[in-house]
Amino acid sequence: MSSRSVKKGKQKRGSAANASSGPVFRLEENPFAKVPPDKLAEGLKEAGQNFAKEFEKLFDNLQKQVNSFQPLHLLSVLSVYGLFAGMTEKGKTKEKDSSLLQPHVEIVQALALRNPLDLLAKDPARPEQMQEIWDLLEPLSQAFDFKRLVQVKESNNEEQRSLLYLQERLRAHTQMVRNWGYYKRVIRICRKLFSPLDSLYERQIGIGATSIIGIFEHLVDNSERCVNQHYQRLKSVRRCKSIEEAVRGYYKVFPALDGTPEELIAFFQKNNFSAESVFSVILSHSELRLQDFFTFSAEEMSKEKGLSLNGLSRALSSLSFAFGDLNSSNLEHLFLGNPVWLKPLIRIDEDTYFCSIPQMFFSFAFPILSGLIEGNGRALDEYYRRRSSFLEAEAFNIIHNGFRSREYVRKFKWHEGKAEYETDLLYKVDSYLIIVEAKSGAISLPALRGAPERMRRHIKELFIDPASQSRRFEEKLLRIKSEGKDSDPILSDLPFDIAKIHKILRLSITLDDFATIQSNVRSLSSTGWLPDDFVPAPTILISDLEIIFEILDSTPEKLHYLIRRSEHERDLEYLGDELDLLGLYLETGFNLGGIEYSGNKMVLVKMSKPIDEYYIALDQGIRRKKPKLKSTKWWKDIFSHLERRDVQRWSEISVMLLNIPFDDQVQAKIKFNSVIRNVKRKWREEGHINSVAIYPPDGRDSVSLLAFREQNKDRRYEFMTNLASRTFEESKASRCIVIGVNIDKSDYPYSVLGVFDRPADD
Repeated sequence: MSSRSVKKGKQKRGSAANASSGPVFRLEENPFAKVPPDKLAEGLKEAGQNFAKEFEKLFDNLQKQVNSFQPLHLLSVLSVYGLFAGMTEKGKTKEKDSSLLQPHVEIVQALALRNPLDLLAKDPARPEQMQEIWDLLEPLSQAFDFKRLVQVKESNNEEQRSLLYLQERLRAHTQMVRNWGYYKRVIRICRKLFSPLDSLYERQIGIGATSIIGIFEHLVDNSERCVNQHYQRLKSVRRCKSIEEAVRGYYKVFPALDGTPEELIAFFQKNNFSAESVFSVILSHSELRLQDFFTFSAEEMSKEKGLSLNGLSRALSSLSFAFGDLNSSNLEHLFLGNPVWLKPLIRIDEDTYFCSIPQMFFSFAFPILSGLIEGNGRALDEYYRRRSSFLEAEAFNIIHNGFRSREYVRKFKWHEGKAEYETDLLYKVDSYLIIVEAKSGAISLPALRGAPERMRRHIKELFIDPASQSRRFEEKLLRIKSEGKDSDPILSDLPFDIAKIHKILRLSITLDDFATIQSNVRSLSSTGWLPDDFVPAPTILISDLEIIFEILDSTPEKLHYLIRRSEHERDLEYLGDELDLLGLYLETGFNLGGIEYSGNKMVLVKMSKPIDEYYIALDQGIRRKKPKLKSTKWWKDIFSHLERRDVQRWSEISVMLLNIPFDDQVQAKIKFNSVIRNVKRKWREEGHINSVAIYPPDGRDSVSLLAFREQNKDRRYEFMTNLASRTFEESKASRCIVIGVNIDKSDYPYSVLGVFDRPADD
């Protein structure tokens, strides 16, 4: 089914044309829809109890396995095989063969740290033993999730069930999701945020915050380089066809090996090894070297990075656990509050440290770095002030670099009655005003574990309060405009004329990721936590806002995204994060047809894949074609032309054009080419077909394309008016754009353009 109808018409009447095909989404039926609620709850409770038993069994088994093998070798192999993802020369991420993820290795690290140094096993795990541990980790995590199904039985009403669902969303995200941004951008954000605080950290712990960031960036780079070099060496051995060739090749690329090639060749031949099995043994033996890639000395690091050894040692000690330190840790907390999140290093002795997951630091950079100054109240206050100023500055820079308007005001103070308010940013783009509120509050770990009171507090501070504030200011402006007040003090304080504002957008920006809940605040409505009169505003993570403004090329695209994003926040049920929404926008322009108001939930997970691959490739120094909004060249050229000419209310016209789906743009152009051929032949005939109309299904704006000749250009406004009148007769459109093209002139992309409003008495 088409999301719009495309019609080809005469001056007075039109006839139906073929419909275009919009995006197709499959909606899954609830498999439990016909099961009585009480029986379903009882069944889920029983399943949860079974998973709880399975969890205990798996956890005991995993702890025994971890205790049985040399922990640094175990962590090294798991990290290398589970966490290192390859990439093709064209920048495509290679699909991983395994389901092992960073959280799984974090659990193994915490379990290994329960044993003191003198009780650690000495023997490395063999490949089959390593596989056994590997195979325990995923079902263990799943059992931890599903054992909480017993809670469903206790949820007696809609609000309780909604709260439980919200808690599980938070817990699932906290347990398994680690990236709040693309790697290089996370580093840049961390450096920019903490750079002014370096002297504070130097006084508190001995080295600056950016030095700590640099250490972990170095550990990531060094481990990647060493691992890549290691397996590049083994490639030549893998290509060998005989036992003798493979062994000699192994000794050649690793000349420090003990013994001689002849001794090893004789051993393999005596025991009837095949060439394939020889390489497996060589590979397993080479893995004994892996832990060296993740081990470093504080003294060497201080020399390499030019840091005080004393200060560095203090910092590293604060960021590490020694073996045995987690002996009394609560095992259940390893999934939703793993101590290694805040201390990612393993301290082997006073000078030697091990870190096989250095990227873990960047997953938890904010709580790690704030935790280092936790005991100093003044330092923490300074840190939180810096978060606020940083977020406001970043939000302004991203928006200003994206729109380049000269009409804006920051930290705008205004009054409503006796109350004084401050709006972080007012930014005018043509006839649009964007009201921006930036909230830098940090998300606490208890909230991420699903603690109800902490969750509710953060939701109020980061989602409800800023949206209510921007709504309050929007209502004030609309009231001033409608009542025609010219004496309100706000008018003299604003650097622009509010009479020229026809559309208002509201936007909330945060620094911390709240388990992607910020991407759909409306989903919280059934919890009972949102006020009855609450009108949500899009709440976007600052790192995501930067990506949105980079990916979308033009001002109209950026505006259209924010406008439609606001509408989806209000009308659409979906599951996904902000970059999934961006991926959906690039594919559809957010033109979803009837599904937008169907009440069905759209699952958008993995819609961000093209964006992810683009930025991951950039992090690796590989240039790929940037993902772009699907739109025809003619359409893009029209709204680019409007912006360049600064046509009155060009932004609104461009947004109207972007409300037309890509398929309809294509069909309209094909039909318009046919119309042009007809006009060339029959322009003298009264009532000749000279236009194509694209009608919206939802009462939004219509777009019509008109062709005329130089000889009848004096009638172009008559044609345009008739075309608009017919549009209002045949559709529910509230406005109609008519784009006229003089086919005898080279007035690309158009010759004349008009916007018509539906008559008030229609």
